[in-house]
Amino acid sequence: GSRSFYFRYADRDRRQVRLKIGDYDPSGRAGLSVADARKIALEWSSLYRGDEKKGIAAIRDLRGYFEQQRRIAEEQERARLAELERQRREAEDAARQAELERLRRLTVRQLFERWASVELARHIGPNGKPSGRKDGGAYVRQQFERHIFPVIGDVAVEDLRKADLMAIFDTHKARG
Repeated sequence: GSRSFYFRYADRDRRQVRLKIGDYDPSGRAGLSVADARKIALEWSSLYRGDEKKGIAAIRDLRGYFEQQRRIAEEQERARLAELERQRREAEDAARQAELERLRRLTVRQLFERWASVELARHIGPNGKPSGRKDGGAYVRQQFERHIFPVIGDVAVEDLRKADLMAIFDTHKARG
């Protein structure tokens, strides 16, 4: 059925070796045209003969040479894929760390909501006694909404300074 191109040469022991260049296809789409096969054969022939003027040594074992080149290419591809995987893991770790940092940076409003849900909300404790405020923290929430949140509600708690709080306290103290 199919026709193939081969490159013949003699190895170090003077045995004839045939290397398959490729399958023949006159159009050159599914295989090699005659011109393509000739071009490859000339390249392989120059490798086999070497070039003393250019200082290129002759390669007498082309099959071993091509196998070595294939192994080197596979190793390089494995190293490239490993590097890509390492970069992907680092990017994922950085994104995860950034998300954790974002979640850890609570604003004053978020901190108030946590506190209100635990301390202000009315609920019955494990000992059967009610705890929290009777109004569920409505009055405290109104005061925070009126005086605290407009000034520092969206500021991260870790970015707050004593001066920010003192400005709010001084304003209310001055009002009496």
